[in-house]
Amino acid sequence: MLLLTKTQDDFMKKLLGVVVLSLLSSVSMAKEREFRINAGSVAGGVAVAWGIPGEKIDFEKIEESDEAVTDFVTARLSAIQNLIVDLETEKVLKVFTNEGDGEFVDFRLGGLRYGNHYSMSLAEVTVIKNSGTTAIAMIQNFKWSNHISALYMIDRQNGVKISKEELGAHQKIMTAIKAKLTKRQLKLIDVREETVSITSDFSQKNGYVNKVSITAEIPKSEEAAYGIEANVKLSYENETLAVDVASVKFKKIQY
Repeated sequence: MLLLTKTQDDFMKKLLGVVVLSLLSSVSMAKEREFRINAGSVAGGVAVAWGIPGEKIDFEKIEESDEAVTDFVTARLSAIQNLIVDLETEKVLKVFTNEGDGEFVDFRLGGLRYGNHYSMSLAEVTVIKNSGTTAIAMIQNFKWSNHISALYMIDRQNGVKISKEELGAHQKIMTAIKAKLTKRQLKLIDVREETVSITSDFSQKNGYVNKVSITAEIPKSEEAAYGIEANVKLSYENETLAVDVASVKFKKIQY
């Protein structure tokens, strides 16, 4: 058994006290953070989050009462921003502008879900000739439709950052897919609202592709909906996004 002198004993007690206080302080500060991850918004090591740039917020403390939630949102709604953050480094990679009315900002706090039929989600996709980066599609979802608002190339070799932002991805992908449809098929979907999803996929026939699923329907209608399943290859050629549609299937959906 190790025996300590009174001086050594006092020193150890003081040291223990400092360690305990440090731990308590760390736990307390850990509650205050720059952002909160949105549930279901993680892909490729990054996520959609929300916060107020430059501020640390104790989200759990606010959620202790409905009144505190209401007061916070009423006072700070115009300052709340959606973000793309890297989960490993906790680095903010992208800040999305909030126009001030909160209509197109996606967050939850307590029992409050904010965003007028609006949400943001991510999907990891495959982009050929894009080595050393992770390709992420940002999907903006509205009440009856959605679209791929951008493709982000996440560079992890030269510090975690967005090395390329492709804002025209949705139009390029949809144009390439619809070029494979007949005039009758185009006529059927052009009068309907479209929702799209995209996921990275692999098949023996097509290799590494992205599976794009499109549903075209008339909201609150008993009329038939139509679906499109396409295998799409994405690549960068001379810094330009190229879209090659390997296959397309068109079908009628019966509910």
